[in-house]
Amino acid sequence: NPDEPGATRFVRVGLILEINSTLTKAEAKVMIEAKKPPLINWLNLYFKSLTLDEMENERDMKRILSQICDSFNEMLFPDAKPQIKRILIREFNIQ
Repeated sequence: NPDEPGATRFVRVGLILEINSTLTKAEAKVMIEAKKPPLINWLNLYFKSLTLDEMENERDMKRILSQICDSFNEMLFPDAKPQIKRILIREFNIQ
């Protein structure tokens, strides 16, 4: 639910993580699955804090994806070089 007073709306987001070639697909999947609950929790809190105006144009979406990428890298690889190159949108709906 975006931070919109008086409005009942929700955001549905599907993301694709583009991982550096230093990790195999299997290694990345295991790592992400192990941290999936905190990643989903972070996404829920993050999108809840945004307003609809902050999600309306391409520049805003690029900023959002960059912030998600940075936060996911911090959560998944806290003491290592970031392994997520970028985040791609598979699905993004606001109702």
